[in-house]
This record gives sequence, structure tokens and C-alpha cells, in this order.
Amino acid sequence: MFLIRYFLRKTIYLVLLFLEENLRSKAKQVVDPDSHKIYSRRKEKQGTSSEPDTNSNESVQFPSSGWGTSLEKMAPNESPYF
Repeated sequence: MFLIRYFLRKTIYLVLLFLEENLRSKAKQVVDPDSHKIYSRRKEKQGTSSEPDTNSNESVQFPSSGWGTSLEKMAPNESPYF
């Protein structure tokens, strides 16, 4: 029983030591993923883009040949993709 506790404590100690050293080395390798501000500029442009015109009187027309707005699940043998 003593040996099991000893090896268990030693194993836990070694794992914690490994994790601590690994975290220290990773902290030095932190890099800015957007150093050229490509994604930041794109996000800024999306935030300042104009809002769509909500006063438009256009409506969506669905084909009359079996199409509709129903969200029912189609039978597998009726799928146009298979």
C-alpha cells in the first residue's frame, strides 16, 4: 500500500511539473493571429454597412408547381438530390 501511494504521488507530481513547464513555454509563444488586421477591418466594415431598405414593397413569389413554405420533412425517396 505504501508503494502505491508513493508512486501515485510521484506520478501526480511529475504530471503537474510537466504541465507547469509546458504552460510556461506556451506563454512565450503567444502570437497575434490577426497581425495585419485583415479580419478586424472586415468586421469593422460589416458593422458600419448600411441597413437594408425595409420600406420595399417587394414580396417573394413561390412557384406554383409543388413548391411552398412548408417546413415538413420530405420523404427520402422524393428528394431531388438522391
